[in-house]
Amino acid sequence: MKQRLLATLAVTITWIILDIIIHGNLLMGLYMQTMHLWRPESEMMPVFMNIITIVSSLLFVLIYCRLVKEKNVSNGIKLGVIVGLLIGTLSGLGSYAYMPIPSILAAAWALSHLIKFTIAGFIVGKLVKKAL
Repeated sequence: MKQRLLATLAVTITWIILDIIIHGNLLMGLYMQTMHLWRPESEMMPVFMNIITIVSSLLFVLIYCRLVKEKNVSNGIKLGVIVGLLIGTLSGLGSYAYMPIPSILAAAWALSHLIKFTIAGFIVGKLVKKAL
């Protein structure tokens, strides 16, 4: 239990830091170019986003604990790459199909999901050594 909670906390903190770097800095220019698509800053919901991040971290750790038989860094990374590609395709590239966003932004979202989940896989592989 302690390993899973520690892994969830580590993934959550890592994702929050990466989101600040990626969305708050690296992609800000693209967001400014497409301001008409986003909520005004006064309507954004950072608490809700943090809740989503915590729940997503918890679910990722749970998937690793329940479905990965051999607990190690290599298998954690493999899971992270697979989930990152899935989420990146659905969220990043999928958004391009119905939102008037630049293709570079869609690709950046897809890549950011791949990076975030791969790092999460490394973290859970490193921290979680026992099955549930």
